[in-house]
Amino acid sequence: MNEKPEKLITLFGQGIINSYSQVFFSNNKILAWLLLLVTFLSPVSGISGVIAIVTGQLLAKAFMFSEALIKDGTYTYNSLMVGVGMGIMYDPSLPFFIILVFISIITFFLTVWLAHYLALKGLPFLSIPFLLGIWLVLLGADNFTALQISSRSYWFLGFTSEGIINNVAEFVGTLPFPDLLHLYLRSLGAILFQYNDLAGIIIVIGLITASRMSFVLSVIGFLTGYLFYMFFEGDFSQLVYSYIGFNFILTGIALGGFFLIPSRKTYLLI
Repeated sequence: MNEKPEKLITLFGQGIINSYSQVFFSNNKILAWLLLLVTFLSPVSGISGVIAIVTGQLLAKAFMFSEALIKDGTYTYNSLMVGVGMGIMYDPSLPFFIILVFISIITFFLTVWLAHYLALKGLPFLSIPFLLGIWLVLLGADNFTALQISSRSYWFLGFTSEGIINNVAEFVGTLPFPDLLHLYLRSLGAILFQYNDLAGIIIVIGLITASRMSFVLSVIGFLTGYLFYMFFEGDFSQLVYSYIGFNFILTGIALGGFFLIPSRKTYLLI
């Protein structure tokens, strides 16, 4: 990496920001900054996400992979998700950050391999590297007592779980919204492991700013899943406590506004 530091900083900076918006199939900078803000509602999670991204970027640069894919976040949005997830689930410590770096490396190479392998079959790799990476952590975590499950909910610059962020999030959660709206907002927040309405509201603002169509598709995708559960009398605790509602949202945005040209037929497909 015999390039000027200024060029590398610019490349990595753009790649960091774009990694966030890639989660929602976008390259909108306002959405990206708002998503970054959401991850920092739990700063350990936010910091872990940035560390994971930079780890992937350094590897991509060291192995001379495509600078365009470094810049647009393609190589690193899965690493971001792994970092954010780990930052929510575990307490920060030296062993935690060592494992974070190692799993970020594994996730990066899974991303490169799957991007090539699935491209040959005309398929996107989406979040498969993230799933494989986080599963490796979860499967092995019980064997390492130095990796402690997190007991905190929010923490920010010295404020404990009773601090400002937690109070704001709890206040938003008590607003007299319909239960359906609360569930939609929490499903949005769950995409970035933030299980609260405040995160969902911030993401909604970002989606509307980036693409009103993506916002509408997120609502259609969520309502489709919700109504399916209601019609077939499904167990709603799976939506509330397992936070699987975000899968409907991402599927709606992906099919209706990214992989297929938006039309009545694609809306029906969703």
